[in-house]
Amino acid sequence: MSTHEAPAPALKSATKGRTRTAEIEESKPSRTGGIPLDEWSGAAATKALHATMQEFVQATNQTSRRMVQLTWAIAVLTVMMLGAVVMQIVLALR
Repeated sequence: MSTHEAPAPALKSATKGRTRTAEIEESKPSRTGGIPLDEWSGAAATKALHATMQEFVQATNQTSRRMVQLTWAIAVLTVMMLGAVVMQIVLALR
């Protein structure tokens, strides 16, 4: 076996008749109008996700505050109802 082997032939694309190397070169972005760095690196998606999470946290905090307020209102009404029951019992026993 020789130490100098011939390079492997380029694979032909079954659908377009071009070599795989040519297809890869065509799929690369051009140097002047390529994919923006923040899109390529995922930075834009990360920033959008962070903003969405901040909005979600704010909405969740607001909902939690409202639920606590409603819970206190229910507790106050429950105490008032118990007071009314006690008053009815007192009036009935007179």
